[in-house]
Amino acid sequence: MRTLIVVIIAAIAGYFIYQEMFLGGGDAPSCKQVFESCSKKCRRAETETTAYNACLKTCQGALDECK
Repeated sequence: MRTLIVVIIAAIAGYFIYQEMFLGGGDAPSCKQVFESCSKKCRRAETETTAYNACLKTCQGALDECK
């Protein structure tokens, strides 16, 4: 039982170390990352071309604001 608890704690610690080292931790996302994230949401959420284009314009506006 103790071994299982130690393994779980090690896994959780490893996850947070991985987050910090490889994903940048708590750094604010760059403008490009914000735009890419927004455009991915548009692709997932919108199927019609006009709605998709409107969503992309919103993302582009956010990108322009960021710069």
